[in-house]
Amino acid sequence: MNVYQADEKFDFGKLQLEHPVAMSGNSYFTSITIEGQPVYIETPQLTTKQGFVKNAKKVVCDLLFSSSESEFIQWIETLETTCHNLVYMKSPDWFQETLEHDDIENAFSPCMKSYKSGKYQSCRCIIGMDHKNGNPLTKVYDESETPISYSELSEQSQIIGIIEITGIRFTTRSFHIEIHLRQVMILKIELPS
Repeated sequence: MNVYQADEKFDFGKLQLEHPVAMSGNSYFTSITIEGQPVYIETPQLTTKQGFVKNAKKVVCDLLFSSSESEFIQWIETLETTCHNLVYMKSPDWFQETLEHDDIENAFSPCMKSYKSGKYQSCRCIIGMDHKNGNPLTKVYDESETPISYSELSEQSQIIGIIEITGIRFTTRSFHIEIHLRQVMILKIELPS
């Protein structure tokens, strides 16, 4: 697994969109890769809104980036701009009518949303599920790399994650970058005595 850092050295010019595949609900999905390989990114130290949350259709985890994590937040914004441009370049091949760049930009859902009056930026990540046993596929470890239960992850946990920028799900009217949380290291935080 090649894990990249979300910093100024990251080469957005290497990102590619794979040929889209049809999904349910009249939507399509195009994978984002670098030289045909998945794009894994290490997060800075952060917290989550509520750990892993199961809703009607899937399990998600909202990562909370402090507003002081400006380098990572800027990296996500650059990722979004890069995706706008890549979709625009593919537009003549993918759509019956070529889309204008502004229309593509306006149809994209942002990856980050303001939380707690801008104190944090929240980024929703999808958690893959093992359909045999109902457990999340995301690996959760402690600092000594010992696997631990995902149930130990809470909103108080300080973590470092590995996310995968999996691709873009789109319809004729909307675009959304899908991000999966692949790995979590829960940090031991020493409380002041």
